[in-house]
Amino acid sequence: MGLRRFEGRVGQVTVRLKDVNGPRGGIDKHCQLLVEVTDVGQLVFEAVHSDLSRAIERAVHRAKHGIARQLRRLGQHRGMVRPRRESPSYAD
Repeated sequence: MGLRRFEGRVGQVTVRLKDVNGPRGGIDKHCQLLVEVTDVGQLVFEAVHSDLSRAIERAVHRAKHGIARQLRRLGQHRGMVRPRRESPSYAD
């Protein structure tokens, strides 16, 4: 599905597709991805396009970038915690 690079971090992915206007056409094909990411939680990505396959492609593209961004933030947050340095001892 395009999220293979996150294998081991991504759990369940739910895909919801909707044709908002029905046979009337227009930019109305809606794709919503609900992605479970370890240590992050559930993320939601959406895209709308007149062509269903393009809506899916855009939602997957947004998911790739959004998951990567969340994992970077998680890494940066953890990286900010620095071990305590011992205070220098002053021997006589």
